[in-house]
Amino acid sequence: MPKTRTSGSYGVKTVSPTASAVATGSAKDSVTIIAPASNTADVYVGFDALVDDTNGFPLAAGASINLPMDPDNIFVFVAAATQPVRYIFV
Repeated sequence: MPKTRTSGSYGVKTVSPTASAVATGSAKDSVTIIAPASNTADVYVGFDALVDDTNGFPLAAGASINLPMDPDNIFVFVAAATQPVRYIFV
């Protein structure tokens, strides 16, 4: 039987050229990340602070990804300037 969650969180993270976790806090089960269509550069997604534009999964403007894991363990990076991502987790 699937878990029934009664709470979650969402927000906007400004991604920079320093890899950082999508979100931190209490344990979560799943996160969806979207790069707004207005982004001008890819955001790279990975599973540690070493993610960058050579090894991360590229998330183009308007694209999204759902990962069934705690967002504390999902890191994002952008090669230049800053770009936002939106996230929601449960």
